[in-house]
Order: sequence, then structure tokens, then C-alpha cells
Amino acid sequence: MTKKKRTGAGVTFTSFMLFAILGYFVYGGIDGALGMILSDMLLSLTALLGFIPVVGVVLYWVTANNIVMPAIFNLTGLHSTWLTTILVYFGLAVSILATLISSFFIWLAVALKR
Repeated sequence: MTKKKRTGAGVTFTSFMLFAILGYFVYGGIDGALGMILSDMLLSLTALLGFIPVVGVVLYWVTANNIVMPAIFNLTGLHSTWLTTILVYFGLAVSILATLISSFFIWLAVALKR
């Protein structure tokens, strides 16, 4: 019997599907589902700013609220609801985790250099 390899892509796909299904019902159709998939994709990419040590969370927050979400609202016709707020905070949690990890490794590298 062979053992299956698990990758992190399953979490992302699950997130896309969960927010698409919720978007379908919250916004009342396929446009809401597709808009939520686009929102999830863009905010997941924006959360990568969290890998910048120390200030990554601030960069994510400013970028998500001032650039990404207004662009999504203009492009898709979605409006701000509890679902888009959860999506932004989900990205914030990922960004905080990434900032903590990258800051720890920078601190470790500096400490070992001394």
C-alpha cells in the first residue's frame, strides 16, 4: 500500500470552495461565488507581505484595506459584508503568523552572528 503525500494546497482549495459557497448564498448567485474566489486569491497573495519582518502585518493591513478590497468591490460589484470582513481577518491571521516566523528567523540569525 502506498502512502499519499499531503500538501498545503488542500487548505487553499478548501478555503476557495468554502468562501465561494458562502459567497453564492450571501450575494445571491454565481457572481458572488466568483467574486469571493477572486477576493480569496488576491488576499492570499497580499498575505505574503507578512513575510517581511516586523512591518509585514502593517503592510498587509494597509494594502488589503486601501488597495485590494476597493479594487475588488469596483471590479466585481460586491459590497462589504461579514463575509468579506472574515476574509480580510483570515488573511491578517496568516500575515501575523508569517511575520512572527520571519522575524524569529531574522532575530535568530542576528543572535547567532554575535
